[in-house]
Amino acid sequence: MSVNDSIKNKALAKEASPVPPSSTNFASDPHMHFVEETGKWTYTSEDGNTWEYNEEQQQWCQMDEEVLLKLQQLAYSVPGVDESEPANPMIREKRKKVFTVDDTDQNGKKKKTNNSQKKKPANTSVYVSGLPPDVTIEELAEVFSKYGVLLEDLNSGGPKIKLYKDDHDRLKGDALVTYFKEESVLLACQLLDETDLRPNEASKIRVQKAQFKEKMPNPSEDTNNTLVKQDKKKVQKKLHQLEK
Repeated sequence: MSVNDSIKNKALAKEASPVPPSSTNFASDPHMHFVEETGKWTYTSEDGNTWEYNEEQQQWCQMDEEVLLKLQQLAYSVPGVDESEPANPMIREKRKKVFTVDDTDQNGKKKKTNNSQKKKPANTSVYVSGLPPDVTIEELAEVFSKYGVLLEDLNSGGPKIKLYKDDHDRLKGDALVTYFKEESVLLACQLLDETDLRPNEASKIRVQKAQFKEKMPNPSEDTNNTLVKQDKKKVQKKLHQLEK
């Protein structure tokens, strides 16, 4: 039995109210999202409950916590890897350094290579807007942790969630939530975007993949670093003279 069949059989329990609309044009409804991992449509109601459409039964079924956990496992799974099998320790062999003629200069020293094509780090953060003014990090962590493991903040020890503030130290209504893996970003955007953060009140939020601007090099910083290096050399010369 495949993972998708297991999800379909365990999924999904009793129907609760309010039931999602019966419209067949799912793509036009902002509350509906297509989950690629399961190949099914989901609907997040105003009270925060998540539903899944069963094509065989032609009806909506409410998803429980076990199904959401299965979706997380699908997002974190690696194709071709059986997670039920214990992992065998890898024995790494030391690689021998091999230098070609192009790698060395006339003095036999290895040339410095300029690696202009650096691999960009994975984007595991989502940008959240439309938050209520009294939102807390704990409240966001409880909601967003349902769709993936949150990255730990090394300074505070808690989840890595940043609430943006204005010049008067008041919350601006947006935040940055960082996951451990990039797959959780897609899942959170699909199931949380344009939903109510608090089921009992109008608190619709937007959840989007965070966009980061590339930091431009600052010429003044390079100049300062050069001056610091020159000062260090002067101090070392004076120390050598004193030792003589």
